[in-house]
Amino acid sequence: MLVELLDGVFGTDADEPRRAFAETRFMTLLESTTEDLAKALLAASGSSTPLAFGRLDAEVEREIGPRGSAG
Repeated sequence: MLVELLDGVFGTDADEPRRAFAETRFMTLLESTTEDLAKALLAASGSSTPLAFGRLDAEVEREIGPRGSAG
């Protein structure tokens, strides 16, 4: 749905700077909103488990290596 909206507003050129800006901005807002919602759900459920991205970090390290390592 987002891609269709971006296509309608900015055209289908992936190199269009305005399109790239809009897509990056949307994804950044989506990420922070998702994180806030996850924290709120954990708090509402009374969970004492902190929000963690350990599984994601492990996947990134598996794909590209540990942070700070030369590549």
